Amino acid sequence: MKYYATCPVCGKKLCKAGEGSLIEMRCPNCNEAVEVSITKETVSARACSKLSTKAS
Repeated sequence: MKYYATCPVCGKKLCKAGEGSLIEMRCPNCNEAVEVSITKETVSARACSKLSTKAS
């Protein structure tokens, strides 16, 4: 099943994803860094101080 996540700051729809997803992204509307987690029919979106970056 797919679920929708919205920005916790401005309410903009951010993404559609399935169970077990962990997504870090920036809201295109308010530019807030957001972490989205989807587990067993629970969608949680929280503002975070900064996004993780991969080392090269």
